[in-house]
Amino acid sequence: KRVVQYLRRRETRDELTREQIGAEIGRCLEAEPLRFAPSIPSDRSLLFLGALDNKVPYETGLALGKSLGEPETFIIPLGHYTGMLAAPFAAREMFGFFHRRFDTLEGGGHEGSARGLSR
Repeated sequence: KRVVQYLRRRETRDELTREQIGAEIGRCLEAEPLRFAPSIPSDRSLLFLGALDNKVPYETGLALGKSLGEPETFIIPLGHYTGMLAAPFAAREMFGFFHRRFDTLEGGGHEGSARGLSR
């Protein structure tokens, strides 16, 4: 309800179309991962890159990894959508990553899964 009220107010007061309002909001909400990456500790990051990804180019993923400080990275020889075939592998590695991180914080000695396609 508030969104509709906001749109109507902007249409009337600022003489904007809904498309113009949407474009304005989109510019304000645009998030570029490379801009925020340097503020994320690499030891808190786990990165999966699709070597054949045509939506998020592989080179962009490599740049993100570099900007993140070279976190633990897995290169999956799949594309953006076919990468779903690697979901069981990615989930196993992700849970292992969390176990290693939390056990380190708690002083435990658990070793997570270290199997993978490529590091």
